[in-house]
Amino acid sequence: SKIQNDIFAEKTINELVVYASTTPEKTISLNNGEGIKVVMKLKINISFLRQLLEENLIIFSKQELVGELGYPQIIILPTATPEISSLERLATDKQLQHAAGVIESYLTSKQYDVIIPSQLGEINELVNSIQNVKQINIDPSYQLALSIGSDIYLDYSVGESKGAYDTDQIAVTLRAYETTTGRLLASETGYSKSRVGEQFLSIEEALLTALNNVTMRILNYWSQDLSKGIQYKIITSVNPEGLSPDKLQDVQDDFLDGIYDIARITKENAITDTTFDISIWCDHEQYPNARAVYKAITASFATKQNVLSIKQVNRNRKLLILNIQ
Repeated sequence: SKIQNDIFAEKTINELVVYASTTPEKTISLNNGEGIKVVMKLKINISFLRQLLEENLIIFSKQELVGELGYPQIIILPTATPEISSLERLATDKQLQHAAGVIESYLTSKQYDVIIPSQLGEINELVNSIQNVKQINIDPSYQLALSIGSDIYLDYSVGESKGAYDTDQIAVTLRAYETTTGRLLASETGYSKSRVGEQFLSIEEALLTALNNVTMRILNYWSQDLSKGIQYKIITSVNPEGLSPDKLQDVQDDFLDGIYDIARITKENAITDTTFDISIWCDHEQYPNARAVYKAITASFATKQNVLSIKQVNRNRKLLILNIQ
């Protein structure tokens, strides 16, 4: 509202609106004929609008986002099937390998931090160990992304259909998820032209269409996260041996009090007597990494508990797995 007069000034509008329909799309009578609403079709110079909003501190600029948080770290995985895991498909399917290369090239050109899971043995071992600690079954792509510590994970699938004159058309579906919650951020499908052969060219053509829209939504997500703080997922288990139900409740209260003290925003994903699954958003200046969050949690808990203590099971950029014993 503070800049609306400048935005709607004639000089600004002439630069902002690059096309206007010559006749109204429709007109609507208001207040029994005392007023009229005219609906026009316009095309807007989005780059110019973004520049205006950035210069007037309405939205974060790309440079500010990079300076504050860096670019999001993204892992790229093909969609798994009930029979074959994402990593197995990536290792054996040449179309999926080519698609991963196209996505990697596009994102790195935009300066995103990209992970291609090539060291399969090491990653599988890490995933299995975390699964054993958590003792729950979850989506393997989500699990892999979470264990590595990516901010976002992309999964993709490549489909092929027959067209006229024995031509082939490629469709690529690309989905972006928030790693710490598994929340879907964007989903787009891109299509190639119908042609004979040249599958790799068609895959690239279909992907580039989808990638433009998906990356725009990723940047929107990143901007929103900056305003809330850095997000972490904390999974904590309690060793119940020798603890009464009342004592377990005290442990839970003491632990959660410490979480609420350091977090701007807290989301309790799942809470039981002996397991706490929580997502938090912290001030990126006060808690710039998972180590700082871990130290703050343990320090707060130590002021309330003399016998029990928090031990670290696993820690990466976005995930802390802890044990109270």
